[in-house]
This record gives sequence, C-alpha cells and structure tokens, in this order.
Amino acid sequence: MNQISLIQKRLLSELYNETPYSSKTLGNLLGVSDRTVRNEIIKLNEILKNHGAQIVTRARTGCVLEINDRAAFAEFCEKREIDSEYTTRLPEHLQLAHALIRAIVCSERPLHLADLAEKYYTNITAIKNAVGSAREILREYHLTITNTRGGLQILGREHDIRILLVNEYTFMNISDMVDTSNEEYRQLITFDQHKMEQILNAVAEIQQGFDAENYNLSVYSIEYIAGLILVSEVRQMKGYLLEYDSRTVLNLSEYRSYLVARQLAFRLRDILGYQLDEMHVVMLTMCFAGLRIIRTYTEEISKNYLVCRRFAIELIDYLSGINHFGLFRNDNVLINSISFYLMSYMMRADHGIVTTQYAAERIRQLPPMAQKLSMQAFFYLYREYQLPYNREEIYRLANIFHPALGRNRLQIIQLNACVVSRVDMTAASGTAERLKRNFGSILNKVDVFEIYQLKDVDLSGYDVMFSTYEESVLRKFAGQQLPQIYHLGLFFHTIDKNRIYAFLTSVLNYKSNIDAPFRFLDSKNLYYGVKAANEQDCLRLLCEYLKNDIDHAQQLQSELEIMEYTMPSYASNNVVIVSGLLPHAERTMLSIMVLEKPIPWGYKVNKAQIIVYWDQGMNDTMSSLFEFGYLPNFIQNVCNKQEFIEALIAGEPCSRINEMIAGYQAVSF
Repeated sequence: MNQISLIQKRLLSELYNETPYSSKTLGNLLGVSDRTVRNEIIKLNEILKNHGAQIVTRARTGCVLEINDRAAFAEFCEKREIDSEYTTRLPEHLQLAHALIRAIVCSERPLHLADLAEKYYTNITAIKNAVGSAREILREYHLTITNTRGGLQILGREHDIRILLVNEYTFMNISDMVDTSNEEYRQLITFDQHKMEQILNAVAEIQQGFDAENYNLSVYSIEYIAGLILVSEVRQMKGYLLEYDSRTVLNLSEYRSYLVARQLAFRLRDILGYQLDEMHVVMLTMCFAGLRIIRTYTEEISKNYLVCRRFAIELIDYLSGINHFGLFRNDNVLINSISFYLMSYMMRADHGIVTTQYAAERIRQLPPMAQKLSMQAFFYLYREYQLPYNREEIYRLANIFHPALGRNRLQIIQLNACVVSRVDMTAASGTAERLKRNFGSILNKVDVFEIYQLKDVDLSGYDVMFSTYEESVLRKFAGQQLPQIYHLGLFFHTIDKNRIYAFLTSVLNYKSNIDAPFRFLDSKNLYYGVKAANEQDCLRLLCEYLKNDIDHAQQLQSELEIMEYTMPSYASNNVVIVSGLLPHAERTMLSIMVLEKPIPWGYKVNKAQIIVYWDQGMNDTMSSLFEFGYLPNFIQNVCNKQEFIEALIAGEPCSRINEMIAGYQAVSF
C-alpha cells in the first residue's frame, strides 16, 4: 500500500469534494507555501495515478481533484481514512490529553510523568501541559486528576469513570497524531463484535415493546448503551463496584424506564453469562430516560413535563426579548420541542451522562443564528439555574432552533417598477419583459414610459425606476420626487442580473418596514495586514478596532473568548465567522479582519486567515431578518465563496468587496 504523508493526506481531504482551490489558498489552509503545495501535488499524483484520480491545475480556476474510477479511489481513501474536510479531527494536544486519561485509568501500575513522556515519545513539559488539558476534559465528567508520589490518579465516582471510558472509545478512534495501536485501553476494553451485536439487538428489541413514540432511541444511543454495558462488564470483573445513593435508586425506580431497564438486564443474563445487579439496572434506567427522544406528551412524563415547559416558556421569552423577535413567543411547536428536549437534558445533566455523538460524526455546519440562540439559551440557564452545558448539548439544542427559524416566512411584498429608456419604446418594452421574466416573484408590474410622460404620471405609486438616463435629467423632466433609480446600460444584459436582484432585495427590505437596507461593509471596518499569533490575539484586536462602533468592547471580548472556549468556531476554507453573545453595535454591522498569515483555530487542523464578525445591532428595525435567519445565513454564504476569499487575501479595496457582495443573489423569495 502506497504511504502518503500527513500533509498529502490533508491536501487530499481539502480537495475531496472536487471543489477547485488555488495553490495559494491551499497553502493558507494547510499553513505551508504555495510552492510546497505544488511539490506535494506532483508527489501525490504519482501515487494517485494507479488509484483512479489525479489533481489537475486549470488556468483561472485552480487545483481540482478529477476522479475517473470512483470505486478504486474510494477504496484508496477508505484504507487511509481520508474523507472530506468536514471530518472531525482533534488537535494534537487534545489527542495527547485523551491518551493520558485512557492510560492512567487503564494502567495496572502507577504512572508518573516520566513514564508517560517515554510512552508517547515527548518531554515532561508537553506531558504537564497535556495533564492540564486532561483536567479540563475530566471536569465535564465530575472527575479530577492528582499527581502524588504514588503516581497520577483519576478520582471520582465509578459511574462517571464508566461514562468517561465509553466516550474515550470514540476519541481514540478519531486520533490520527497519537499512536493508539498498543494502548492498554484497546487491550483492556475489547469490544467483542459478536457480543456487541447481541447487546445491540437486545436493546433495540426491548425498547420497541414500550410505547415506540416515547422509547425511540437513536442508533447512536443504542450503541452508547451497548458500549457502556461492555465497559461495565470489564470494570466489574476488575473489582470496581458501581454504587448509587438510596435517594437516586428510589427516584429512578419510579420511572417507567426502570421496567425497560429491568427487562434488558434479564435479557443480558444470557449474553453476559451473569445477572446484572440493582445498581446496573439503575444505570440503564438513566440511559433510557436521558437518551430517548421524546416527541409527545404522555401521563407518564406529566410531572417533569410541566416543570420543563415552564423553563422552556421562560427561555423563549428571554431569547425573544434580547433579540427583538416577534414570532418566537407564540411558537408553541418550538416551546414543546424545547420542553421535551429539557426533560432528557436534565436527566443527562443530573447523572453526568456525557455523549459524544457530534464528535463521532461529521461536524455539521449549523446555521449561525441557530447556534447563537443555543449559546444564548445555555448561558442563561447556567446563569439563572446553574444548569451545566457542553459543546454536545449546544449542538443538540441548535438543531431544535434551526427549523423554527424557517417556520414562518417573511411576508412577500411585491414592488411596482417602471422603465424609461433613451433608445425607444421597443427597447424599453423589451427591458420590461426581461425584468418581469427574471424577477416576477418580486415585481408586481413593470410599466414603460417616455421621458416626456413623467411629468403627467404619479410616480408615488412606483417603488423603483429602471432607466438609461442620468438622474439629473429624469428629475428635470419629472418635476417631482422620483422612486429609487437603477441606472441601466443601453440594454439589460445577463451580467446585470445579480446586481439588479441585490438592488430589488434592498428596496424590498426597505418597504418591509425596515428603515434602512443592510450596509454590508464600511471601509473603516475592513482591516488588512493584521498581525496575530493566536485566537486570543485576534479577538483582542478585533474588539480594539471596533471600540468606537460598539458598546462595551471589553464585554464583547469576554463573550467571544468564552464562546470560543465553549464551542470553537469552525474554520472553513480559511475563514472564521464569529459573533458576540449579545448585540453590541447600534445597528447591524459587518467587520472583516485579514491576517498577515493563517493561524490555527479551534478543534480543527485547518487554519484561518480571515476573521468575519457580524453584529445583530441593538436597534430592532432589522430583527425580522435575523428571526428568519436570513442575514446571518447570507453572511455565512458570501464569506465562504472562493472568489470572495481570494479578493480579501489579495487586499482588494472595500468598494470592490462591497461590489462583490451586492452581486451575489442575496435571498430567494
């Protein structure tokens, strides 16, 4: 099997989706020179020529992956675990931290810093830093790590250690920079595939017999429970006993899920060869109650449902208030969905059931407004009720907010237009016909006038005017206030289509009781050649640049740092898009910072050179465009376009950047 280097693997991952990239952009993404990219492509093509693909370079397009034998190429990628750029990766320091956790928990003898340095071929300083990262990871599981003369130890409840161990199976499998082949964890926790299949089938069959609507565990949840059973089997055999206090046992014994767990324990007797004790039944009850997906109200959940519904109403009221949303408060579907979510979430939070579903899957690009609402919700719940949160739960809740953003569409208001051409009425009529054909969903009517007719026409009934005349000439003949004017060339060409669409959209927004169209980018908010070594530098400089345009720059910096620590932004195609927890600018604004060189960002191997900040604004006149997710989605879409990114890296002036933005089809009504 042909071996490929790490940089070649990452290069192939970036090109996996057959999207063209310039060598300079690829270099920025990978943190190397474009010359290195070209050299690595030559080497990689030598390997790929026998596996159904080649990387070709096209003029004015860039490098693109061409696949001529998909079966051969798929087999090649599968053997080397190559996927698209959205595949989850952990940075090396986190991979080492997780490896240390597994080594310490599973080792048969005490481990010291020197032992771990030798084991992972690094120095003691790197191990000490990894121990610090491990402490942060363990805090999520209510566990601590100590370093005494007897060696490193992880202390806490046996329940939490088992939850940790079942999740470490996921993190071990997404490590590619730390050697996991000879880990004690891999040898100790041997997931017998036959036994695993039997347990999976047992869990699936048991839950189907109990009200399928409310015992509908996902495939991930079933695998989670099966993994926890196998981890518990090993821990029990090694003498680590599971214990719960009497209050927890009594409380969970009253759940209907207890009956499901009891029947599963009975079935597992034949698979495992022994009877699970009462503590294990309680553990399984927690899993059934905490991982199930509740969609409907039943008497069995009435007590907890009413408590959670009160939380949900309070939460929606808070989010509507700080974001100036008008429809959320009356969205009963959203309130019910959040109520059902909170029921499962509180069970997970109470008993430390930490899941890794989104770490195990591809990281999905969540819409920015849904993610922001979820962050706001969890910070509120933590501040008011000390309810814990983590990246996983933020993703879960964001997926509930996502459909709510599109549940009610913006009211479609059509525009009245007129055309005044300096050629003749035939040309004007042709232009009007093309306008109606291309923008019929926006334009109610398009009338045609000669310029001398304007003085006799009531122009107040028109929202826009298309004309080849200069505005001063039109004013002279009309003798009255004119509608907004779009200056055409002598003829309406196809190249004008996107610009006209953006113009009509801005007029439509204005007519929809929005007192001013969105000003995409002010020249004072575009910063080139910024020197920053890391994320913190970027956030500090961004807030420093914006301090005259926003309220409480220091508070914004604190918000951004907390949000990036909790759930780092996804660096996609050399771009990171960030926003504060709350509005800080008076009006909606966009700011772009272009760094001198790319820097690592978040949990991804990819780097970022362009930092985009958007602010909803404290003025509520544009709030409807955020409640529908239109503006944040538009910003995300535009800022990830390849030609837009390359224009920023090339240092194009602000006028050119705004011209590009206006040229994109902003929204589809």
